[in-house]
Amino acid sequence: MPQIENHEGDREVVGEVDLFSPAKWAEITTVPEPFGAGNPFPTNAAKGRLTTQPVKLLLKESGKPWAVKAGFQSQQQKLSMTWRDLQAVSKQWTAGQNYALTMELTAKPWNGRLCYNWSVLMSSR
Repeated sequence: MPQIENHEGDREVVGEVDLFSPAKWAEITTVPEPFGAGNPFPTNAAKGRLTTQPVKLLLKESGKPWAVKAGFQSQQQKLSMTWRDLQAVSKQWTAGQNYALTMELTAKPWNGRLCYNWSVLMSSR
């Protein structure tokens, strides 16, 4: 990526998603906390194929879409991805196509277990 003089990037890709399990990535990415100005949240990269057609996720209260969810197959893992940029999704994502993704991982407890959520920040073919 080209560098601009006297400019720090907004995000840093810490590694390819296939290097570790989501649980290990969640552990690794919490080490540099707290995140904020001057310490952006770490991201991961993945190359692979979109395995399912994107489906809109709707807000319960209004029924309006807030994100799109799709299946993704990297070289070693099947992942479920969400992307909040609805305009970009409609222009870019098609099942069966190959993509390079930059993603953020979050871990949230739900029903007594820990769920790992991959959120797409950038996508390209």
